[in-house]
Amino acid sequence: MSIYGSMTATADARGAAYCVLVDPDKIAADKLPAFTEQATASGVDIFLVGGSLIVDDSFERCIRTMKQHTNVPVVIFPGGVMQISKEADALLFLSIISGRNPEHLIGSQVLAAPIVRKIGLEAISTAYMIVESGRTTSAEFMSNTRPLPRHKPDI
Repeated sequence: MSIYGSMTATADARGAAYCVLVDPDKIAADKLPAFTEQATASGVDIFLVGGSLIVDDSFERCIRTMKQHTNVPVVIFPGGVMQISKEADALLFLSIISGRNPEHLIGSQVLAAPIVRKIGLEAISTAYMIVESGRTTSAEFMSNTRPLPRHKPDI
């Protein structure tokens, strides 16, 4: 079964999935194995890996380490077009639909598509909406996207 199929089956059966987002810049490499094993033991359905700003080789290393310590799918939640890895099980193919920045509506996807296809990575089409949180988030800042106002649900 595909990762997407597994995700939808879990959501259909339980109404939601238990996903843990791991930012390689925010967790020490020596803590990652134990963290991964503890999350796996707690019943995590999917690990998401990504960050708004990854400045070294920690992204690839993080995915490889996690794959060595779990049988749970490791899915990329990319913060940019450079966060693609054949080591992962799948990639959330994000389009930030809450903003008007063409780079994040379609530009990054056009650049990433041939790479994703070439390495055979499962791509999961994902509409991504940034909603106002009361402070500027990394995703908001890095994507140059104004968030949707949280007090205007009709938008």
